[in-house]
Amino acid sequence: MTRMLIVTDDSPSAIEATRLAASLAENQATDVAVMSVAESPARPGDQPKIDEDAASRAIDRAVEFMDAVGVNCHKLVTHGSPAVSVPDAAQAFDADLIVMGRRGLGWFQRREHGSVSETVANAAVASVLLGAQVQEPNETSLGCIVAAIDGSDDARTALALAADIAAAQGARVLLVHVAKGFDATAIDQTATSVAELELKDSSVVEALDDAGALLDGLDVPFELIVRKGRIQAGILNVVESSSADLIAIGHRGTGTAKRMLLGSVSDRIVRATSLPVLLGCATANG
Repeated sequence: MTRMLIVTDDSPSAIEATRLAASLAENQATDVAVMSVAESPARPGDQPKIDEDAASRAIDRAVEFMDAVGVNCHKLVTHGSPAVSVPDAAQAFDADLIVMGRRGLGWFQRREHGSVSETVANAAVASVLLGAQVQEPNETSLGCIVAAIDGSDDARTALALAADIAAAQGARVLLVHVAKGFDATAIDQTATSVAELELKDSSVVEALDDAGALLDGLDVPFELIVRKGRIQAGILNVVESSSADLIAIGHRGTGTAKRMLLGSVSDRIVRATSLPVLLGCATANG
């Protein structure tokens, strides 16, 4: 059973994320909690970004999505900072998937104030589904999901969740592996079987085999794509050329100090795209 924590402030991005979460909940046994954080004012006398009444209304709207697919929800209003309250609530609920929206912050704002969604994703021991950065919620179904495959357990977890969303939405899945190298030119290899890819890494071959079997079992159409070069650029190039609607990728915890210096592929992709991103964390599902 998936234990899903939906975090909402009733923003378009949070609504988008909740809509995708409903697709996931509809197709598997799911225990769902919906929470909103009544934020404390930055300074005495300031208006809070979202007060308790607004938080309650945001929860009620999210619950409507779950009611529509026949899923009952727990409701939770907390107070304080979302960057602290959400990981705490996820741990208390024993969530293995956190669903939330995100705001588009520039580099300077992220450095000075941080991004709540990035902070939660890096602090929580759970998979995270981040909504698209949109002005208005989009009610159309997904057409294409790009799932990055690197042989890691986190990537397998991201694909398993994305596969259920694809089955519910009638989407196709592009399984993308980017082989590290100094070749600046991305090279496509679209194959009908893993054997045609001529990969040397047995863990990646096994992961692609398993991914194909999973998607076949759900009757989800898919393609295999291998590229050489920089991982982030290779994934984003496939996303752009395929007009993808969702990116699924493993989220490896590299530690705060190392991430500040080098970042991670998943962090950089989240910052580079306005699409919804599903960050897989095997620890929560293993």
